[in-house]
Order: sequence, then structure tokens, then C-alpha cells
Amino acid sequence: MSVLHNQSHETNYSSFLSAAAGWGSPPLFKQTPMMVAVLTLAYLVVFVLAVVNNCLVVSAIVRNLQLRTITNYFLANLAVADILVSFIVLPITLLSNLFSEWLFGPFLCKITGYLQAVTVGASVNTLATVAVERYLAIFYPHANIIRPNTAAILIAIIWLVPVCIQVPWAVFYRLEQFPVPDTEHIHRICYAKFPSKQIEKGFFVGGVFLTCYIAPLCVIIIFYSLIGVRVWRRTVSGIKGSKAERNINRAKIRVVRMLIVVAVVFAFFWMPLYATRIHVMFAPKMEEEQLSLVKNTIVPIAQWLGAATSCVNPFIYCYFSLQFRKSIVAMLKNGTCCGRINV
Repeated sequence: MSVLHNQSHETNYSSFLSAAAGWGSPPLFKQTPMMVAVLTLAYLVVFVLAVVNNCLVVSAIVRNLQLRTITNYFLANLAVADILVSFIVLPITLLSNLFSEWLFGPFLCKITGYLQAVTVGASVNTLATVAVERYLAIFYPHANIIRPNTAAILIAIIWLVPVCIQVPWAVFYRLEQFPVPDTEHIHRICYAKFPSKQIEKGFFVGGVFLTCYIAPLCVIIIFYSLIGVRVWRRTVSGIKGSKAERNINRAKIRVVRMLIVVAVVFAFFWMPLYATRIHVMFAPKMEEEQLSLVKNTIVPIAQWLGAATSCVNPFIYCYFSLQFRKSIVAMLKNGTCCGRINV
């Protein structure tokens, strides 16, 4: 993932020289066989779950007219973004963490980091937009503020923002080749070479960390907190002490629990990735052993955890809904990929 895919030129080149010194061409893999197997299995599980679950979500919304709501339009966009994350982010991220050099040519080096940033940005922007939409729906139920046309415009903005903000990845990523001493091997490195360290740090903090983590997280926490307070305080007259009141209280607890899960999952799954990147970028220079631990163990796990939100989101936002579950069961029983379903 581009947030941690780029490393400094000096770090890459020095690591390359260290690897090459004294024993010829560097090994194909930079991980142990056990780590290769573990990472491959972990990324494969996330890939399969993300693609299957998000395709089911999109199909349910398309085929069940009762699911054609404003909220579900955004959830369909979230599912599409997460499908793209699965196909664009996961494979290249895994392979970059396994192989000791870049094997996929200059074009993919130039465009992959940018596309990864755009798809991840669209996914997290959709999460924040859903929080705002739910707030408006609950606090102003009769205002009908977000109409289908408005939702389409907001979805376009959700994608347009990262498309514009993340352009520096496409500008500064490059593939460079270094001859290995005393061999005929050419070592290829794909990295983002900014004009200066200050520009790189400024772009990461402002263009990546704030827009893809801090801002969406603040929006999610603020608006879901307001929703949780409103739902918890809501009362219905004439049912005090009755079974209906107990059912309402249980429903409130479910809603508040789901809102807490949304905020905690987003914060927890992405925090290790950004914390590691900030530490590498701003901390004093690390020893070679520490740097190797970060690059070869901590970074792949943190990247996997962040990308895993693409398979977790359908469970949080959709599978809690009885209507979604009924639609998916109906599709599976129907056994066809097209046509309307009624539940």
C-alpha cells in the first residue's frame, strides 16, 4: 500500500548493497519460507473474503429493490471500493513484501502506488460519508436532504478527492536499476523519490495521514457519537416497563454497539500502518537490525491489517441488517447471478 510502499532511496540502496556484498546476486525472496507461507495465506484469506462478501453486497442492492436506499447506495460504493482494494492493493502489496526487488516493470511501478492510494482513499471517504448521511437521516428524518442525485454527486466527490490529492504518488514513483557488484544481475527498486525530505514528510502528513485517517476518523467518531446519544435518549410514551420498552432498549444497545464497533475497527485496523510509517519517517535513524524487523515483519502485518478492513466492512455495515441477510440467502438459494429477488 502506498502509505508504506515507498521507502527512501538511501535506505533501499544501502540495503541492496548489504544484501549483495560477498555472495553474488541477492535472493529472490526477502522473507523466510515460513513467513512467505504465512503472509501468502493471510493475504489470500482476506482477498477471497473481501471479493466474495463485497460482490454479494453489490448484487443484493442491485437485485433487491427494497435495498435501493440512499444509505445502501453509499454501501454499494464502499463495496466497489473494497473490491478494487482487493484487486489493486492486496496482490502487489503481498508480492512487494515477499520479493527482494521490483519485478513488475516501470509502468506498474509508476501507477500502482497511486491507484492503491485512490482506492483506499475512496473506501475511507465512503465510511465518513455514511456517518454523515446516517446523522442527517436520524436528526432530520423529514428533510430528505440527500436525494439520489445528491448521492450520485457525493459518490463522484468521494472518488475525485483522492484522485486529485494522491497525484504525487504517480509523479514521484520511479523504477531504478542498480548493477550488483561482481555479477551480471541488475537489481530493480521501485520507490517514491520526492524533491526533498521536507516535501515527502509534508505530503505524507497532509495528503495521506490527515485525509485518509485523522479526518475520516474524526468524522466517524463525532457523528456516530451524536447518533448514539440521540438513539439512547429517545423514548416512546405509554410503554414504560412493558415488553415493548425492553425490546426498544435492546435495539438501542445493538445500534450503539454497532456504532462503537465501526469507530474502533476503523481506528484499530489502520493505526499500526500509520504509526509505523510515522515512526520510520520522523524517528532518528534506526539500526540495520531494527530496520529489517520493521520492513520485513511489522510493515507486512500492518499493511495486511489495514487492507483487511475490505473484508470486515460488509459484516459491520450490511450483515447486521436482516434485509441484507435475507437477500443474500435468497440469492444463494436462487443460484443465478441475475434477475430480481423478493424477500
